[in-house]
Amino acid sequence: MGKLSVQFDNVLSKEIEEMAKKKGTTETEILRRAIATYRALGKEIEGDGRITVIRDNKIVKELTIS
Repeated sequence: MGKLSVQFDNVLSKEIEEMAKKKGTTETEILRRAIATYRALGKEIEGDGRITVIRDNKIVKELTIS
C-alpha cells in the first residue's frame, strides 16, 4: 500500500477530524471514502461534468466536478 503525506488548512483539517469522530472511524478512512465518492461520481458524469441531486422529487443541489 502506498503512503501519501498531505497538508490541509486548519479549517479543513478540523472538519475531517469531526467527520471521523461522528462516523466512528479514522481521518484516513474519511479521505478514502471521499476519494471513492469522487471517483464514482466522475464515472457517472459525462460531457458538462454536472450531476443533479434530487430528493423527494425536488432538485436539492447541482454538483460540478471538473
